[in-house]
Amino acid sequence: LVSKDKTVAIVDGSGVLYDSAGINREELVRLAKLRLPVKNFSRSFLGGSGFLVTVDETNVNLPDGSTFRTGAELRDTFHLSSYATADLFVPCGGRPNSVVGETVKKLFVE
Repeated sequence: LVSKDKTVAIVDGSGVLYDSAGINREELVRLAKLRLPVKNFSRSFLGGSGFLVTVDETNVNLPDGSTFRTGAELRDTFHLSSYATADLFVPCGGRPNSVVGETVKKLFVE
């Protein structure tokens, strides 16, 4: 709750939250204090490049034109997408087998 970083993406069991301008810190603190998942993030705080996709959504279209059959599919593969570039990647908890020998090379830009 005291972080001063620019968080651009959060993936949890409920979905994917992304905003290249940085996810609104006040809304993140609200969710953290109430211990709520990202599906409860108010879309009114998203910037023009931001999106919130919950796992129960279908026929998902992202701003870059990529498509997913379900929000769950996006959640499970988001860390391998072009949206997931960052200075720091913190894989904690979450999806089993998301970082394995076959996928680890996709996490780094050469």
